[in-house]
Amino acid sequence: MPVTSNVEPDGDIKIDEIPSTYRRMRIGGPFASFNGPLFGRLDDEGLSMGFVVEKRHLNPVGICHGGMLMTLADMQLGVGSMARTKAWEFLPTVNLTCDFVQASPMGAFIYGTTDIIRVTKNLLFASCILWHGEDPVFRGSGIMKRAGRDETKTVDLERFFEPEEA
Repeated sequence: MPVTSNVEPDGDIKIDEIPSTYRRMRIGGPFASFNGPLFGRLDDEGLSMGFVVEKRHLNPVGICHGGMLMTLADMQLGVGSMARTKAWEFLPTVNLTCDFVQASPMGAFIYGTTDIIRVTKNLLFASCILWHGEDPVFRGSGIMKRAGRDETKTVDLERFFEPEEA
């Protein structure tokens, strides 16, 4: 599996800069808070979420643990789908299939994109790609249960972001 290296010629680890279009998120409860921080970008294309691979995210061979990539993909599929459909509904994962395309090194900023495949009365089918720069590192396909659309709530995804400092 090829690795895009983040090691400088002098042996130092290069930490990717978080793009200025991404903001710190507050999403996912204690589990995501412990494994984050997560960053997000909300635009006309939907929601993209990401994180910087830290030492605590590494597996025994020194690359990002697949479980961390799956965690990001699970959230990207659910919340990213909500952003794409503009519907406020809880979307618990029924199935998540994944392909690890390329290893993610320490210091890499990994971010995701979501595409909706199909929406039925009870299920939502979506796919996501996780990226390091322009290189895909993970492909996920998810089936989410449509657990109830709340027509009384507007889709305000800004609530998932930390308030901007003045």
